[in-house]
Amino acid sequence: MGMSALASTAAQAALVVKELKINEDGPHYVHIVARQAGALAFVLSMIGIDSTTVFDVYEDRIEFIEGSLSGRLNTCMPLSSVSIATSGFVKPFVLLILGVLLLPVFCVGIIPIISYFLSKSLVVNIDSNGNSSVTICLKRSVIEGVEINEQTAFKIVEIIKNRTLAQTAKA
Repeated sequence: MGMSALASTAAQAALVVKELKINEDGPHYVHIVARQAGALAFVLSMIGIDSTTVFDVYEDRIEFIEGSLSGRLNTCMPLSSVSIATSGFVKPFVLLILGVLLLPVFCVGIIPIISYFLSKSLVVNIDSNGNSSVTICLKRSVIEGVEINEQTAFKIVEIIKNRTLAQTAKA
């Protein structure tokens, strides 16, 4: 998946991170819980009616649970079957340029600049040998106060890479 494909994926509604835990010593290496963006989704989450997505990386597998108000879809991908793991940190640079251009003329230029900083998204895509894939697009949560940045993105991908190589060596 190239940078343009990552950017187009990030352009879709990114999920906001409710919880993020990274344990480099395992066996539960990465745990991410995310929800749909927006105040309504936050309120629904608070009362237990939410569409939560969970992304977990274990010693030997990746588990991806995608929830919606109509149900849940669980995907379990053995790390030994991962063929490609792609990640990126996508920044909506156009918003920054627009904000800078509008700032001297209108005070509304601050809105695209704020949107730029709040809309940076982490995209992780994992393809398996069996032609299935898992993609998750995340951005920071202003309400929950959970931030996700480039260093976190690189750490998650490094863990996936190392765990995949370890499992492939065992096979």
